Amino acid sequence: MSNEDYHDTMSWADNVSALIHRSQCRLTDLHIFLPCTPGKEHAYTKLLALLAPTLVVLGLTPSRYSPDTDKLIRSLTRTKSSPGSLPHLEHLQLSPRYTHDEDPLRVDLLVDTIATTLMSLRDGDLAEQWHAPLLARVSVISRDDALIAKLRTSCLDFLLSQGLEVVYARDRGDGSDTLGAGWHGTWSDRFESNRETIVY
Repeated sequence: MSNEDYHDTMSWADNVSALIHRSQCRLTDLHIFLPCTPGKEHAYTKLLALLAPTLVVLGLTPSRYSPDTDKLIRSLTRTKSSPGSLPHLEHLQLSPRYTHDEDPLRVDLLVDTIATTLMSLRDGDLAEQWHAPLLARVSVISRDDALIAKLRTSCLDFLLSQGLEVVYARDRGDGSDTLGAGWHGTWSDRFESNRETIVY
């Protein structure tokens, strides 16, 4: 197989899976920048299975809507028949960077998927059934006020009232972020690197 053929058939998920096999490392924190999408569903299914025993922090930065993004988030959902693809997940960071010309219907579908997933990961009965932790924190980093409003209405405000730690930050689009005590509240001048300094 030529180098060109190899790169055509290998996805980033295949490469990370191969790295984990070679190094025998145990990842606890992974940030995926999309549209570096898995490409083939079995590739990221295989990767998530490798990460499942140890991963507690997952970050997703989709720059556009794609079915891969939706499938990946949906796979995290905990049900009576499945603990979800990452059963030990405690912190989910979402940094959507959609442009204004993104199809509103697609964005709404993704918001619904996120809401379903987050609600399931905060379900105490399901967590007890699978001997899994409740999701402790979700961070949302975005410059899109409308998207934030949809997420708050669909699930975040309710989950906040139920004890989920919710962190909002504004993505300025210039490489810097600003973390706020609330999306419509006070903003700090700098967003600390650990992304945990100010909590809503």
